[in-house]
Amino acid sequence: HYQPVAERRIHEIPQIGVVNGLGVQPDGSGLLLMIEASVKKGAGGLTVTGILEEEELKGRQGSYKRKSNARTAAETVLTLLEEFGFSKEAYAVHLHFPGGIPVDGPSAGLAMFLAVYSAFTGTPVPHDIALTGEITLHGQVLPVGGVEEKIKAAAAAGAKRVWIPQENAKEAYQQMEIEVIPVKEVQEVLEAVF
Repeated sequence: HYQPVAERRIHEIPQIGVVNGLGVQPDGSGLLLMIEASVKKGAGGLTVTGILEEEELKGRQGSYKRKSNARTAAETVLTLLEEFGFSKEAYAVHLHFPGGIPVDGPSAGLAMFLAVYSAFTGTPVPHDIALTGEITLHGQVLPVGGVEEKIKAAAAAGAKRVWIPQENAKEAYQQMEIEVIPVKEVQEVLEAVF
């Protein structure tokens, strides 16, 4: 059994390597996830901390355990970043998800990418944005689940804009109290954010 996560609020100022990701809690409600990235020159490597490696899900058909895919999604992020001058051999990357919560890695891919890109380039990320979406090795943004709940969580946390996969876009999202921006490629996010 996991304790419910306290409702998070966005930071008050932009920070380097800190991004608001979005998730869905085991009860189905949306959740703002802080994702922190540190990039240091030296021997390459990847560390992912702060996530539960395994979670138990309960449903009508019973319960089952699921392992997190966060490390796999982080590996995809590092490979994609090589198109932007990053080298997996020359930099050590640490991704941290404060709070010890269950994270389904693929849907945090876009947010992890932005966090590592920010840390690598030394560019702060606007504090009032949030993101969700799986990414591919070629920079495409793939659809994910729980988008409506995630958008609501972003709005409740004080975010002003949220990026979602184009394939998840619905007309109803344009009527929400937050600007919802559908994207197909990570390059679109980089151009809009920076």
